[in-house]
Amino acid sequence: MIKQHFLLYIFSLCAAAAIAQKSSYISYGLEDGLPQSQVRAITQDSLGYLWIGTMAGLSRFDGVEFKNFSKKDGLNDNQINCFYQGSKLYVGTTGALCYVNGQKISSVLFPKDLETARVIDIAESRDGKLYMATAGSGVIIWNGAEFSSITKENGLPDDYVRSLAFDKTDQLWIGTRS
Repeated sequence: MIKQHFLLYIFSLCAAAAIAQKSSYISYGLEDGLPQSQVRAITQDSLGYLWIGTMAGLSRFDGVEFKNFSKKDGLNDNQINCFYQGSKLYVGTTGALCYVNGQKISSVLFPKDLETARVIDIAESRDGKLYMATAGSGVIIWNGAEFSSITKENGLPDDYVRSLAFDKTDQLWIGTRS
């Protein structure tokens, strides 16, 4: 009986301590310099900057202030869907392979038949090829010189590709909608 009361007392203390803990966070918004309030992706680069992708462009946060990038700064589209930190910081948007090049944004435009392809995930193979999952255009592959693609026509179960991953043997895993 004493043991049960003791355990109940300890449990009550632990529960009270858990309830008493407060979360600490800082919220940033438009008034702080973000270009738009709908954040779609966040990553940290090798220099420690936070990169925030929104529906209206890209922001780099240094811990004090935001520097914003948009189509006028080199993005092909202002809607940012994902990031991939490989040999460069790649930015998933529509119609191009975009990447951070020092203090500016560079873009390699997709071929005409893929100009509306919306990139939603990016992965890199050991040989440096970039694979981009798209919302309806399959997987786009960039070998450093030209683009190719994998679609339903050549084996995918669905052209809406949600995610990509390489395993330890460099085998590409493709997650589709179906």
